[in-house]
Amino acid sequence: MVPDERWRPIPGIKGYEASGAGIRSVPRMLGDGRHAGGVDLALQMDKDGYPTVKIHGKRYRVAVLVQLAFAGPPEVRHLDDDRSNFRPENLAWGSRVENEQDKKRGKEKDGRGAWERPFLPRTPGTGGLA
Repeated sequence: MVPDERWRPIPGIKGYEASGAGIRSVPRMLGDGRHAGGVDLALQMDKDGYPTVKIHGKRYRVAVLVQLAFAGPPEVRHLDDDRSNFRPENLAWGSRVENEQDKKRGKEKDGRGAWERPFLPRTPGTGGLA
């Protein structure tokens, strides 16, 4: 374990934390006063060469868990700021921060109802830009 490493809980996986050093169980005190947890999980490479860990009998890629812990789960973004427009070309995956930025920019719309996006939306599954 790295002593000054910043650890964050992994959303949706209770009792585990992630950092740039890997994945660990949460340090805790048991009912009888003993300490448990705080143990780094063993890494195992998957067939594609990605480090994985096993939690509750299921294998997870470490990079995915670290991203969830630090950026949170992806959210759906409405690119034209119209919540009722759910056409595929109007939707993209984004972060909570991007959704909040969208809301702020939505209040600064010009007279035609359109507004400039200083970034390209990410498309799910490709890792690329739309």
